[in-house]
Amino acid sequence: MEHREWLYLLAEWYNSGTVVDTIKYQKVVTNVPWRSVEMRRDDFEDQVKNVAAELDEDESKDIWEMSTQEFYEYFDWHNLSDRQMAYNCHWWCKYNADIAFSNDQVFVYDGDIWVNEQKQVAQILQRLLKSHYGKHVKEEFIDGYVSVKSSYHVDWEEMGIDGPRCVVENGILNLVNGEIERAVEPDDYAIVKFPVTWEGLDADSEKWVNEFLERSVNDVDLQKLQEFAGYCLYTHDYPYKKALMMLGDGNNGKGLFEDVITAVIGPDNVMNYGLRDLSGGNFGLQRLQNTAVNINSDIEGNEIDHTSTFKKLTGRDRFKVEPKHETPFEIENAAKLMFAANQIPDVDTDDLAFYSRWTFVEFPHRFTTRDDDGYFDADPHLAETIIENELSGVLAWMVKGYQQLHDQHHFSGEMEPEDVRTEWNHLSDPTVTFIRNFVEAGHPAEHGDPKLDGRMTVSGLYDLYKKYMATTPVSPVSKQKLSRYIKNRFKADTASERRDGVVRVWDGVFIPEGNREEIKGLYEESL
Repeated sequence: MEHREWLYLLAEWYNSGTVVDTIKYQKVVTNVPWRSVEMRRDDFEDQVKNVAAELDEDESKDIWEMSTQEFYEYFDWHNLSDRQMAYNCHWWCKYNADIAFSNDQVFVYDGDIWVNEQKQVAQILQRLLKSHYGKHVKEEFIDGYVSVKSSYHVDWEEMGIDGPRCVVENGILNLVNGEIERAVEPDDYAIVKFPVTWEGLDADSEKWVNEFLERSVNDVDLQKLQEFAGYCLYTHDYPYKKALMMLGDGNNGKGLFEDVITAVIGPDNVMNYGLRDLSGGNFGLQRLQNTAVNINSDIEGNEIDHTSTFKKLTGRDRFKVEPKHETPFEIENAAKLMFAANQIPDVDTDDLAFYSRWTFVEFPHRFTTRDDDGYFDADPHLAETIIENELSGVLAWMVKGYQQLHDQHHFSGEMEPEDVRTEWNHLSDPTVTFIRNFVEAGHPAEHGDPKLDGRMTVSGLYDLYKKYMATTPVSPVSKQKLSRYIKNRFKADTASERRDGVVRVWDGVFIPEGNREEIKGLYEESL
């Protein structure tokens, strides 16, 4: 470091008066081998004191009262080092710019919320220094002042709007009473703002509710969906230990629901990490702390690892994040976790605490634009229409969901962890569940089943399988694949197929009459 920059650094420590800076100053001055340098210690310390006096004199000129133009014109920037420029900017910013340092991150207040973007710091310094700004000045400013000066430091627990409130376009919204409290202020330390205007609990949501939701899910699941959507508005912490799993084949409304909720929450406040990524990686965990909700619809096909991390994410536990080349820190997750899948992923655990964290919502219907194909008619422009015209109404619908959750202190239709585990295992591979629960070894004639005429046809068993699968959110496998499932379940010499006249029949396995009636009953209930 140049001699002049050392003088400025030591002068700052000398002026500081804190114990830490005094120790640093004394340590440097004492450890210099004065006998081997030309300058005497007394002379050097006099120079330090002179620079310290200059700094005090600058402070007496009320740098913080200057406009950015006055600040720029006041100094001879050509003769100042990067650190000296950073030091002067620090004194101006201390009183004129809202900059905070929390959890090893730099935040700048943008008029509504505190944003975690160093480019905002760069913009402030550029206004002050104009053509003299450079990235090294920014580094000196952040590393030498923002990250070490207590005037910038804010405890992470203070960051984020507190209580059951959120920031919307027209102020701070109280989720419990549905009223705007006031305009947001810097001292609120809000870091999430939803890009929607609050128009009251009666805001229009006709298409959202009548044309989409009521056609897509059943009544109990609709309640759960509304409550969890409202829960996403609560960004302070994670009081209800639940994540949402939406299930159903393609073209059933899950994607539209995700798109509309993302529009209300705001794309900048949503991340899209998979459950496996969140459970095993540091980068996703680091991003969670500035996020309102994680929405992911691509989790099928892989087994979930690190279930302990998932439980911490939904359980108000603190966990360590270790970013590359940065200081490790601890956070408590507040971002709500929402997932969608055609088929639920496998998980290798019997831990009831894991299963207790989940609530399921099924989207059982398929929507298409083709006529007379047996499916519900789809409006390809419905999501666009809702986003353009009804976001305030969707926000009102979400607030009502939060109010219901707040009043009853739990989600509607909650299952016991044991039942969730059973349902999870069933949904992770319902074909296996079908074979285990309904297909038996033996022959119809031996069991006195006259309705089967002494044989179980391959197509007849497959038709029953399709009816059963229609009661789940998962598509049926092909007839050939179902045959392989059955043969793997039973011994090779027990289950086989053969031709009987013009049809193929099963030898060694069949579905008894009672099981057939149960499947038909389940199918009729699902219609």
